Amino acid sequence: MVVNPYQPAGKEATAAAIETRFKQYENLPMPVVTDTRVTIELYPDQRYFQAQGQYTLENRTDQPIREIHLLTFINLQLGEVNYPGATLREAHPEWGYYIYDLATPLVPGEQQVLQFQTATAPARGFRNQVDSDDVYMVYPNDVVHNGTNLYSPFMLPFVGYTKMVEHKQAWLRANLGLPPLAERMRAHDDPNGLAQALMVSHLSWGSTDVTIGTAADQTAVTAGRLVDEWVAGDRAYFRYQSTTPTRGKFTVFSARYDTYRTEDYRVPIEIYHHPQHADNVALIAQQVGEALAFYEDTFGPYPFEQVRVVEFVYYDGMVFSDGGTVGIPEVLVWKSDATGAGRESLVDWVSYLLAHAWWEDQLIAADVAGGMTIREALSAYASELYQRSQRSFEEQRLAKQQLMRDYFRQLGKIDFQEPPLADIYNELPIARHKGGMVLELIEQQIGQAAMLTALRNFLADHRYQTPPYATVLDLRDAIAAQAPEGDQALINELFAEVLTYQVGITDATYAPLANGQYRVQLNVEAQKLITTNLGQQTTAPLEMPVMIALQNQDGDVIYEAEHTLDGMESSVEMTVSELPAVAAIDGDYILPSSFLPDNTKPVPPPRRLDINSRASQTSFYFLPIRTLYCCTGCNPEVSPDLSCVITV
Repeated sequence: MVVNPYQPAGKEATAAAIETRFKQYENLPMPVVTDTRVTIELYPDQRYFQAQGQYTLENRTDQPIREIHLLTFINLQLGEVNYPGATLREAHPEWGYYIYDLATPLVPGEQQVLQFQTATAPARGFRNQVDSDDVYMVYPNDVVHNGTNLYSPFMLPFVGYTKMVEHKQAWLRANLGLPPLAERMRAHDDPNGLAQALMVSHLSWGSTDVTIGTAADQTAVTAGRLVDEWVAGDRAYFRYQSTTPTRGKFTVFSARYDTYRTEDYRVPIEIYHHPQHADNVALIAQQVGEALAFYEDTFGPYPFEQVRVVEFVYYDGMVFSDGGTVGIPEVLVWKSDATGAGRESLVDWVSYLLAHAWWEDQLIAADVAGGMTIREALSAYASELYQRSQRSFEEQRLAKQQLMRDYFRQLGKIDFQEPPLADIYNELPIARHKGGMVLELIEQQIGQAAMLTALRNFLADHRYQTPPYATVLDLRDAIAAQAPEGDQALINELFAEVLTYQVGITDATYAPLANGQYRVQLNVEAQKLITTNLGQQTTAPLEMPVMIALQNQDGDVIYEAEHTLDGMESSVEMTVSELPAVAAIDGDYILPSSFLPDNTKPVPPPRRLDINSRASQTSFYFLPIRTLYCCTGCNPEVSPDLSCVITV
């Protein structure tokens, strides 16, 4: 007996159909949600939920709104909808799209309440899902027995069309007959995009009031202040309210949690975790507390009354950070080894997600090209700053090396042309990792003080801003405003072009001087790679200073300075007081590069040649730059060609 509707392999086709049919309404004037009040009943044993709530809608356009469109995510049923004078004109339950005509238009500045009900169906049997098809094994809005997480856009209706339903893979879009992503991105000055929030275009600054019912043996967690909790029969209830302006989105968690709480930091830190995953809880809390203090010192006050970190089961590849509540799946940090790479991963995830409290919860990115770069690049850069403050020089160098290896290995698997940061659509790994690398590179060029001033100014200018919302060009311009004139072109290029770098040392040697110092010569290659099409690159000179360093045999840095190179191949000389052992160019891995092995090179002693003569034995040292040094009988003053002439 079939107890679930048979779903052929084709959620991709479903999403493509939604885009094809309803993308036409993307720029239709729609109200925004300024207040959300909802009660969500979770039934973990039966694996479904029901929600009943209301939006306060406001017309922030300059024209009357005569129709309202609602869109529900896959697997979500829309129940009764109430809005004064609204009539259902079109219903497309197979696509989750509904159009309502308004008897009385909503005029600019006017507010009205829309009431709604949504639900998923109780789970029965199993779905016709196998690894080789594209049907969800677990939907993003499924309730599970223990460890549920539900993102509000997946369980409450969108108002208007949303890009969240659109496919992001270039090959899949081509196979489904969809336009390339580049044609779907709004221009940076598009007035509709500037007036809408990235992806969740129906949400704006407002408030939330969320009541969650769940099984009596579970704890429900979401963003906001916990204002009430009670038990009714076999049900437990928790009510949360926002205390600061909120983005209007939130994530609901429910499980049989153990709770760890500490008040050792400026705000309480609460960790909700599976009882069997307690090993790393104290470390997570410590890293949250230390990162919180670092971010407040660096970027300004944390806007919420507490930090919550919540564990949930892993599905659909998601992490969450909303309103001071961070959701991390069980496979990422909870079961990691608390040393070595496991600890690095834990600190990275915790600090990166906590940084969203500044770069997502305090500003809204406009729904135009490059919008994701704001949230992801700034959160990654903040995390990198924090981790840098915790590491030794060698730990930082190895961590950056591993980051670049992992990123470029992942980048090599994509099937589309990497976009520049200013044009990113929804390529999250590029926005996060490449964006963070680029900001760190700019920091090295203009100085950390100037960089942090730029970011604090950017946040101050756009904190809780109403439309027009912030764009990636606003971020670029804020940085450029703090940079010297000579760095302006580089900053523009790093946002507008797809750039990587190839630097390396092809030869290194030294020679002792009579005064006890050492003259070191390095032959280096340094070039900029400009990617214009998939797999097509052109090369150009580096055109920026690059750091060159020398270490002694103990690993201590004995020389470090920036050098501006003449071309793609250059020779660099320096004099040091200690015996050099290793040379490095961009040894901190600041330049985004997939060519890592050549960054360092041992510095061998000069080659020695013994010449026997009738009168004596004289020793010569030869360097690859055709400079001859004699170790006896003269006082060599190094010149470009010959240090001394010896006659035998």
